[in-house]
Amino acid sequence: MIINYGDSLSHYGVLGMKWGVRRYQNKDGTLTEAGKRRRNRSLGIRNESGSINTRKDAFKLPKGTTLHRSTYNPKEDNKGHAFATFKSKDAKGYASRNRIFSEGKITYDMTMKAKEVLVSPSKRERIDTFVNLMLTDPEFAKAYQAQKAMYQLFKKPGKQQEVEQNVKKLEREYAIFAPLLGGSEPLRQRYFSELSKKGYNMIIDDADAAVISNSPVIIFDRQKSLEVVRVNKVNREYLRKLGKEGKKDVAMAI
Repeated sequence: MIINYGDSLSHYGVLGMKWGVRRYQNKDGTLTEAGKRRRNRSLGIRNESGSINTRKDAFKLPKGTTLHRSTYNPKEDNKGHAFATFKSKDAKGYASRNRIFSEGKITYDMTMKAKEVLVSPSKRERIDTFVNLMLTDPEFAKAYQAQKAMYQLFKKPGKQQEVEQNVKKLEREYAIFAPLLGGSEPLRQRYFSELSKKGYNMIIDDADAAVISNSPVIIFDRQKSLEVVRVNKVNREYLRKLGKEGKKDVAMAI
């Protein structure tokens, strides 16, 4: 049997496709809104506004980003690590909370600028780094065991548990490790040092993220990474002003 299709032109595409019209680009080559959403998905950006899940994804903050830190000491030394936040809503939350629980002390909001690009690892990288240190660095493991024992003694006397040195158990152990970072300089130094070797200079503070605020961060070296711009006494008027700061999300997926 011979089938003669004759002279014909066939074109296969997608529903709604038009000749000479690109689906994701404008005539000048710029992306359409659908194109931007498609690009964001390929980059790991989670929604149409361009914001990402900073608690899970690796991200960076551009040089010049404004950060805030709530403190009781307006002249604190700009050295070592710094707990801070880059979201005005979080900054207002910390300032308000510290003011309520200040027991009469004056609370200050420290406004800082990033002197360099700030880069944070993904949660997977944060966990993997912790697990690797526990398995390969006896001093780190010993320091963690001691800090965890103190924590358990305070929280649940008589229910102290040893840390099991296997990957699956250690991955779950990270949930306990994150809150302990704030109270142990040896743990911080070793952990931050290991992450610094991988090109990071900041992490999401997993002890507070999604608990007290959305995206709290810990800057490894505040003297190198941050510049203090101003320090304001926290009162109702300042809190209103802080709440009106720009809501643009500066975090970028990497």
